[in-house]
Amino acid sequence: DAANLAPGGTKVYTASYTLTQDAVDKEGVANSTFVSANNLDANLFVNDISDNGNDGDGNTEDDTTNTPISADPKLEVVKTVVNNDVDLDGVISAGDILTYTVVVSNTGNVTLQAIYLDEIITDLQGNVRSLNSSLTWIGSSQSSVYRTLVSGEAATYTGSYTVVSADETTKGIMNQVVVKSYWYPPPSFAATLRVSDTSDDGDDTDGNTTDDKTISYTGVLPAFEVTKTVSATDTNGNTILYDSGDL
Repeated sequence: DAANLAPGGTKVYTASYTLTQDAVDKEGVANSTFVSANNLDANLFVNDISDNGNDGDGNTEDDTTNTPISADPKLEVVKTVVNNDVDLDGVISAGDILTYTVVVSNTGNVTLQAIYLDEIITDLQGNVRSLNSSLTWIGSSQSSVYRTLVSGEAATYTGSYTVVSADETTKGIMNQVVVKSYWYPPPSFAATLRVSDTSDDGDDTDGNTTDDKTISYTGVLPAFEVTKTVSATDTNGNTILYDSGDL
């Protein structure tokens, strides 16, 4: 009988809970059960609050059953570029417009807030340049508000830069963005850097797999081709090429 418990008896109940992002953000779940009962004549009553079964934690009765979850904040930033070849000359040159796309991904397990992007753009000699306007937030993959990303979500930003003749002289433009997320932990609740990442160009085939700048080279890129041929001289005069002694 599920409703009755004999003297000295034990009943076991089970329940499940699906973790929410809010529970992970609060670094865990605390749970307890309140049980009340009465005798068969309903004139004696008793109740108890569950204990976690671990008296070695310093709390010997009625402490909550806790499931702690460690916060693991992470960011991954990728910045790619496409050239709008305004003059249709087939290369990046003065007047062309470089369009940058920045994807900021929350690869950790907690919600990130107060997300800010710091843009760094120079020519290949280190001379500072400026985007045509600040990076524009396009949206987030799970519909979070501006400057917020839940775990597993990505936000997209775009910006553009118009190439000038000086960039042709220095042979190109390099661009990178640093993304930072802040939080406000107690007791001071002061803005504190929680996690940051510097953008990668999204191309791991270039030999650099982490945080390399997004580079756009102006003009015709240097290129060369190597061809190697071979011939033989019948040094030993036996009319057979490529045998011992031939050159």
